[in-house]
Amino acid sequence: MQILALDTASPFPSVTLLVREELREESFSQDRRASEELLPAIERCLAAAGTTLARCDRIAVCSGPGSFTGLRIGLATAWALGRAAGVPVETVSSSGLKEETALLGAANAALARGDVKQAQSLLADYDRRPGAAMLSQERAVTGILASCAAGQADAARAAARQFRTRWPRSPLGARVDGSCAGSADPSRLKP
Repeated sequence: MQILALDTASPFPSVTLLVREELREESFSQDRRASEELLPAIERCLAAAGTTLARCDRIAVCSGPGSFTGLRIGLATAWALGRAAGVPVETVSSSGLKEETALLGAANAALARGDVKQAQSLLADYDRRPGAAMLSQERAVTGILASCAAGQADAARAAARQFRTRWPRSPLGARVDGSCAGSADPSRLKP
């Protein structure tokens, strides 16, 4: 999973990149220079992670509350980059974007080191957070992967059916297909 998150509306503007379990963040000055610093910060994050924008599954951009000029800069940049690279863009509340990205990153890190119980605990924490639906596709995929890692193939297949029904064209579908629940055709996912 690769998510590029842009926050240009808050008092502490930043770019955050989640690549599987690794989180990279580039903060920039608070002196209202986001228009000058945003693209170089994105380039630095992508370069540090050794990835490209086209390999991102999603671009998340804050939709407020916050500075009106900052919102316009972030939204315009996200939409332009998304269209150019063919990456879906999702608007999210600035208050929860960093926390939600960090929580999913921690759950993926737990899965990567084989700590399935910790990953499932973090996902349960995610589900209990009010308004924690900004990155719902990513959460669903992480849950499917956690079920696979826990040996719960039936639960993973059921979650994969729900995922495919809810988001039939999701770019994250390839991750579901590559899991123990994998099939691009929901009718072939039988428990």
